[in-house]
Amino acid sequence: MSTPIAASTITRRSVGYQPLSRLPETFHAILDERYQQALIYHPATMTFYEVAWPVAEAVRAWELAGRQLGPLATEERALAERALRVLGERVAARPPAEEDAEEINTRRLRRLAINVTQVCNLRCPMCYATDDQLGAGTYGSDVRFVIPSVPEQAFKRMLEYYPEGVELIQFHGGEPLLHPRGIQRACERINAYCAEHGIEPPVYTVITNGTCLSEEVLDLIERFAIRVTVSLDGTREINDANRPWAPGRSAYDAAVAGLERLKQRKLGPFSIECTISKPHVGVDLRELALHFKSLGAATIHMAPASVSPDHPHWLTPDEVRQMLEQWRDLFDEVMDRYGTREPLYLRSVLGRLTTLRTRHREKHLCPAGTNTIAVDVAGNISACFMFTGQREFQLGRVQGKAQPEEYRARQRRLVQTLLAHPSLCNTCWADGVCGDCSAGQYITGMRTQESYPYSCQYDRLLIERVILGLARLRRDPSAWSQLKANLIAAPEDLSE
Repeated sequence: MSTPIAASTITRRSVGYQPLSRLPETFHAILDERYQQALIYHPATMTFYEVAWPVAEAVRAWELAGRQLGPLATEERALAERALRVLGERVAARPPAEEDAEEINTRRLRRLAINVTQVCNLRCPMCYATDDQLGAGTYGSDVRFVIPSVPEQAFKRMLEYYPEGVELIQFHGGEPLLHPRGIQRACERINAYCAEHGIEPPVYTVITNGTCLSEEVLDLIERFAIRVTVSLDGTREINDANRPWAPGRSAYDAAVAGLERLKQRKLGPFSIECTISKPHVGVDLRELALHFKSLGAATIHMAPASVSPDHPHWLTPDEVRQMLEQWRDLFDEVMDRYGTREPLYLRSVLGRLTTLRTRHREKHLCPAGTNTIAVDVAGNISACFMFTGQREFQLGRVQGKAQPEEYRARQRRLVQTLLAHPSLCNTCWADGVCGDCSAGQYITGMRTQESYPYSCQYDRLLIERVILGLARLRRDPSAWSQLKANLIAAPEDLSE
């Protein structure tokens, strides 16, 4: 069952966007009974302060009353006002978190995603690229494999639009390793063009389900130093239910065997990404992450599935509550491990840590249309691979004459409308640190909801648990020193 993206609602323009999280008078209380922690977070400066439990309770009541979500007793108001007066004086001496001045990056492109196939050998029920009539990984297109000239044309076109170059090219599908010849030809031609023009070639990466990691494919990966990310949703039982293959064949067994060959030939580091959905309710995500690490993953990406409300994997309210508890346990495990010599590099946690440490606000919801550009098998340019086949998100074509002015105009229009922050972000303390997915918001219907859905609850929980973990580590000088060492040693994430 496919989950189409429908951009039926034009959202508010981002020009002049002034969310609650930028205001100096905004504070957010975080109380945690597990570790008996009470904190006040100041979004505008991305700083946090440990306080007494009654103070945090009073500030939380003050927050809720400000949003008309609860009463505020006289004594609570007095305590909150005293505390915020003191904190206000402290944060006034700190500069606000930085933010990119330009609305759109126009100099260097972080990621160019190229679909070398639009077909897949698995049929994952939550896949956004599956079409019920045309099949798995097709995005509703009957063109299965990339036109041979498209990857080189895409690279050249991006050089015309981004004069300082392209950092990485990510081969996508469908299942991209069903067409190794297409990847080989793309790398050969792009590298030859770079050598001829004195251009630094991009880093190559591939997102694969891991079932096609044959020796021939590994030769290709070695030749072009392609960094591999394997999609794996759990142990055999869960993965093969989530990622069904032909009868009698296990996608899990094939992927794990492929990972073993990668390790034997020292073709790493590699990453594993896992889509968490209804079959994971009740699963210990800590054990799952450690399982992925035991398979050799240097970095791990685990994130909720983006499915529509009528999809079988849509979570009930009770399941959402259960899953949030599971996420909490995972985030706490990861943060505590940062204070040891056995860190667990979970991409979501690492990303929030980086944002908070550098105090650099995320200007956009996600990289779509700004630092990520995608090209499909026919040469259509889109804001993201998840928007493949969606006309509303197209930015042009790689064929024909370059049209930089029209390209930029389409980019700005998308960023200011379809890719703009939905109204819920305007009143959220987590805005600027949150790393939501624009395409996922359309799939789940989040952009038209009036209360924070599962994806927002997940993001807010993640940020709170990272802040709480930082506060715990900061109390212990040795743990804090180890955190810094682990962050320095963290593998570069080339998956986005």
